[in-house]
Amino acid sequence: MHKIKFFDPHTHNVIREFTDPVFGLDYTPGLHGSLEGNATIKVEASSESFLKSLKENSHFVKIFRDNQVPYGAIVESATINHGVCTLNVIGWDQLTDKMELMATHKANAIGEKTTVKKEDPSWAVTFASDSPLGVFYCIMKEFRNTIIARGEKPFFELGNILSYIASNTGETFAREYRLNSLEFPTMKSVLAKVFEDSEMDIITVTVDDSDVFSWKLDVLSSYRTVQLSSSLVRD
Repeated sequence: MHKIKFFDPHTHNVIREFTDPVFGLDYTPGLHGSLEGNATIKVEASSESFLKSLKENSHFVKIFRDNQVPYGAIVESATINHGVCTLNVIGWDQLTDKMELMATHKANAIGEKTTVKKEDPSWAVTFASDSPLGVFYCIMKEFRNTIIARGEKPFFELGNILSYIASNTGETFAREYRLNSLEFPTMKSVLAKVFEDSEMDIITVTVDDSDVFSWKLDVLSSYRTVQLSSSLVRD
């Protein structure tokens, strides 16, 4: 069974659900909330207006297939042709490549006529910890507060990450990241520098099956490996 739930981008509450009209669902989930795919939905009189309103970032989405866990996504695009809506979605990992990171205290500081001196230090903020995970936690808290400062509701929560960060009583930190808001770095580029690409494997990104949308960022606390015989592996 295929099911797609659409959520309001501001309240994050479910506003529409499609089951029977969904006759095509093709997506590839990956690590860190990565997801790219599309769905085909039959356009009916009762749903035409809603489906025509779908556009980039217009709604959060949860995708359900059979008895698998749901995957979180956001609308990337939607087109209607011959009574069929083709919906394209992306996941958290792809969305981080579109989200600009800015210091909370500068969340609403840029307008059409804003001028900034090149040496103005107020646009920069430094995050420090003894581990990449600690810096990641600080950055995501900053990003969450920036969203709130702009009058929006955060669309992610930070799970139990804090309990995995070791405390330090020393005067120096092993890892740090200096954010210059004037450079408008994307969240993905910042995380790549913090984790140096390889260490981000410990971060998990999931959604639950409730009627409220929120990505949950957490730490991979355990895993298991499965060995397959060559007769079960193709291509």
